[in-house]
Amino acid sequence: MEHLTPFDALFLQAEDADPHASLMIGGVVVIEGPVPTHREFLDAVASRLDAVPHARQVVHGFPFDLGAPVWVDDPYFDIAHHVGRTTLPALGDEAALDRLVGHVMDPRLDREHPLWKCWIVEGLPDGRWAILAKMHRCMAGGLSGARLIELLCDYEAGARVVTIAGPQPKVSTRSLSDVILEVIDLALSPRRQAAFMARQLTSPIRLTRTSLQVIRGLMRYGTDLFAGSSAPVLNSHLGRHRAFAAARTSLDDVRLIRDTFDTTVNDVALAAIASALPVPVRADEILNAIDNRISIMVPSLPVEVADPVARLLAVKNRVSTHEFSAGTEAEHAIATLAERWPFAPVAWTVQMAARLPQRAIVAVGANIPGPTEHRKFLGRRIVEILAVAPISTGSSLSISIFSYAGRLTFGVHTDFGAIPDVGAIAASIEQEIARITEAARRVQQRRTTGAKRYEHLTS
Repeated sequence: MEHLTPFDALFLQAEDADPHASLMIGGVVVIEGPVPTHREFLDAVASRLDAVPHARQVVHGFPFDLGAPVWVDDPYFDIAHHVGRTTLPALGDEAALDRLVGHVMDPRLDREHPLWKCWIVEGLPDGRWAILAKMHRCMAGGLSGARLIELLCDYEAGARVVTIAGPQPKVSTRSLSDVILEVIDLALSPRRQAAFMARQLTSPIRLTRTSLQVIRGLMRYGTDLFAGSSAPVLNSHLGRHRAFAAARTSLDDVRLIRDTFDTTVNDVALAAIASALPVPVRADEILNAIDNRISIMVPSLPVEVADPVARLLAVKNRVSTHEFSAGTEAEHAIATLAERWPFAPVAWTVQMAARLPQRAIVAVGANIPGPTEHRKFLGRRIVEILAVAPISTGSSLSISIFSYAGRLTFGVHTDFGAIPDVGAIAASIEQEIARITEAARRVQQRRTTGAKRYEHLTS
């Protein structure tokens, strides 16, 4: 038996608070070359499962949340249930692939089975095909997005292929009843609860400091979270349908911007996102950005600034002042609560908070660094990788940022009922980076011209 980590368990609690929430992460891997047979693809996926935690396990919760959910082996695991194949309509293009991604991200995964699925997608332009995959966010705990992509790629000496003859059950050595009894004992045992309280009381200074950190972090984060906003469209209740589109840019252009204006790649990405938010918002509007390490930032995006370069510099300033303030304290507060207190009250608190209306967070973003060189799958070259971040309860937009082989891509994932024209957001991101790139080139040209004039005057 293995308990879910506190953060992973709370993802499930947040999802349970909203019947339309689906906290799935997704990925699209576009590949060139011949499409493998279904058996080849099954074998390739099976050969990589051992490296993915809980790929053959299911989540079991407990009545009244008396204990954190646990991972238990699925005795009827059948990889064929998780691996599929589909084809885009005739004359399939990027828009058709985007529509498929939105459709796939609609429903939740069945918790009676391991929480992942993947498909081969045929019919892309230029003879290309894709792998489309999704898994529940709680499965990715401890694995970065980049690491998950690395697991998919071929090994240096070629792909490791394990032939499978059919479903291979993996029977747990412990029954579910044993697991339930152990968790109930852990949650209800007076001896264990007394030991827990004794450990806390033996260090009153630590207990006081921890309590103050929790209160301060939650109060600062809560002030931002429930502050008023004029962005009701992006904060509407989630519907049943999703939409997806991708924005693409050259990583060289982003690095030129970074070096010219002394910012970071993350600053450039946030500035582009700020330009794309399609609603009027206050100057102190915020965006909750969570990377693959669950590090929370709450910067105030300068969506009210019209000039692209001025907006970029404002992002730089605001991120630097917010990066280690309320968001970091909130992260520490939530982690402390989840790790040091009984699971049930923490779970109930998370579910209650997820149901409260909030008008401040308009989007969730994930920044994932991928491989710097082109990789292969079954000997075929991987052309492009797109990431899909989940949509949080109370927000209708998520934007994932993924770097791969010299390109930076933005996966824009929306609730269709709130933002049907997801392509407009993707297009705005591309246009904004193009505008800042042009400004950076003009600055570099002026610097070069000035340096040449100085050299001429001093020669």
